[in-house]
Amino acid sequence: MNAIWAESIRENSETSLDQLEKSIPLGFIELSAQEKEFLHSSKPNHQEVIDALWKYEGINVFLWVLGLTDSLSLPNKVCSVPELVSMLLDSQDQVMNGTMRSPADILDAIDFNRCLHWHVVEARSKQRPIPDELDEGVIMERSYAFNWLINYWGQDWDNTFVST
Repeated sequence: MNAIWAESIRENSETSLDQLEKSIPLGFIELSAQEKEFLHSSKPNHQEVIDALWKYEGINVFLWVLGLTDSLSLPNKVCSVPELVSMLLDSQDQVMNGTMRSPADILDAIDFNRCLHWHVVEARSKQRPIPDELDEGVIMERSYAFNWLINYWGQDWDNTFVST
């Protein structure tokens, strides 16, 4: 929900929280403390908006886990926000009633993402260029979503830890 709200702030949209809640009621069911704070902030700063926008990558992971997208693309560019929002608006019933991918498929995707993350960290630590086909921000946000999904270190959404 925060990503959509951040997008409306960035675009100077006339959309209100009430309109969003009517359009995507599921997005308001389980908000974290930080998400509630952001949504009700009268004027979030630029960095708070950027941080919230990055959460689209996590939404992309969750839609894949629920089987609403066929695959997770190589993390070489940010996901298509209009496509993601359209999918969220059109598939709320499927979100509640969808069938999760198998644990093996999810763990394979986590392993692949961690390998990519390690590759990026290794390149940076050795002062080598990060391969053009990878976007470190996308990899980090996917790691965040995956870690929350598997309850990595028992942390809640606002405090999920990402490491390599």
